[in-house]
Parts: sequence; C-alpha cells; structure tokens
Amino acid sequence: MDKDRLKELAAGYSLGALSESDHKAFDQLLRAGDEEALEALSEMMVVAEQLPSLADPVPPPPALKSRILNEINADQAPARQNVTEMPTAQPIEGASRTWLWALAAAALILACGWALHVRSLQQQVDMLAAQNEINAGQIEQLRQELARREQTILTMSGDNTTVIAMAPQAVDPDARGQLFFDADRNRAVFFSSGLPDIDENKVYQMWMLRGAEAISAGLIAEEKDGEFSIEFDTLPDDDGLTAFAVSLEPQGGVPSPTGDIYLVGVVPSE
Repeated sequence: MDKDRLKELAAGYSLGALSESDHKAFDQLLRAGDEEALEALSEMMVVAEQLPSLADPVPPPPALKSRILNEINADQAPARQNVTEMPTAQPIEGASRTWLWALAAAALILACGWALHVRSLQQQVDMLAAQNEINAGQIEQLRQELARREQTILTMSGDNTTVIAMAPQAVDPDARGQLFFDADRNRAVFFSSGLPDIDENKVYQMWMLRGAEAISAGLIAEEKDGEFSIEFDTLPDDDGLTAFAVSLEPQGGVPSPTGDIYLVGVVPSE
C-alpha cells in the first residue's frame, strides 16, 4: 500500500471517520505490526492532540448561554445566614454579560477538549496493544486513565450539571476557576488556569461548605504549569451543601482551612 493511501487511512482512523471496510483493513495492518501503518497513525495522533489549540473560539448555543446566565444570576441571591463564618464571594468588578457568555463558551470548549483527549487515549491503547511491545500492567494503567477521563466527561455533561464560576477573593482579584457540579451523581470537577504559582511547601485545597462547617474535598493537583484540577465526590445537595472554596494550605493539606481563601463558588438554590 502506498504511503499517501496509508496517511489517508491513518487520518480517517484517528478521527473515527473510516468506512467499516477501511477501518477493518487498517486495523489488520496495525495488529500485524506494520511499521509504516503504525508510523502514519502516530503522526496523525500528534495532529489530533493539537486540534483543541488550533480551533477558533466557537460561540456557545443560545440555549446554553441562557442556562449559564440564569444559573449565575441565581448565584447573586443572598447566601444562607449560617455561612457568615466563612468568606463570602466578592463580585467581580466590571463583570459584563460578555464575560458570562465567554464563560459558557469556555465550558463548552473544555468539554470538547476532554472528549478529544479520551479518543486519543483509546487509540493509544489500541496501537500499543497491537505493537505488543508493552506489558499488561502498562496497558491496564492506560485503561484506568481512560475510564477516569470518561467519568470526568460524564460529570461535566450531566443533565443536571451546573457550571459554577468561582469568584476571586481579595487576596488575588485575578484568580479564576470553574467548577462543574453534577447534583444527580454528587460529583464535581474543578479546573483553573488562573491561580498564582506556589512553592513546593504549599498546596491548594478544595472545601465543601455546609453552613459554617468546611469539609475537605481533597488537594488540587497541578496538571502542568499554571493549570490546576481536581475531581471529587460531593455532599448531596439536599444535605445542606451551600458553597465550594479554594484555599492555600501547607503541603499535605489540613483538616480545616487555615490559609488565604482564593476562590469561592456558591451552589445555586433551587
């Protein structure tokens, strides 16, 4: 098979766009360890990995904009009085409807990026298994990572998922973050690319607030330079969950907040 045809098949395979017969033919080449087929697929996967950074911003659907605006407007309602012992969310100065629409668009693009990453992970598993050059333990590790990413997408795209804009506090007005809260599954995912860098002796910690009580949801990992995330089980919404907060704490975390609060997001009341 000539190289141009191989590249055409590899491109379609990486995007899941091949006909059944072409997919079967190319898959047989991979399982047979065909070096040219494996090389062509590897090149296409590199391109696929870069697609999220090459895509132009896409305006969110009108229905999604309306939903996000309604949820954020609901956030402005006064918090329950028994939260007064924790810092309250401070409104972002100069916030505009344009910024809110940008939040909706960012949420949509982020979900699409994760979906593409899941596809890439699945293709890596298939290709490495075909090469038969890695052991069963490494394959299982990749499969577990794939399953974790799929759960993240489910949390972000649930029918009852709320996107909460985490409001910056006085310690750093430029801090930003988004939290996807799935009330049906009592699950949440937090992402931030706006938290300041910290030294190795410090760590960001996520808190669930129930009145004046703060319950640790875990330590927030730095995925790569300046990008932080955490996925965690939450308290049920009907168990008095009122807000989420991010604080800076000593390495290893603490039982209750001791450091500066950087972000606060209020759970919308029904």
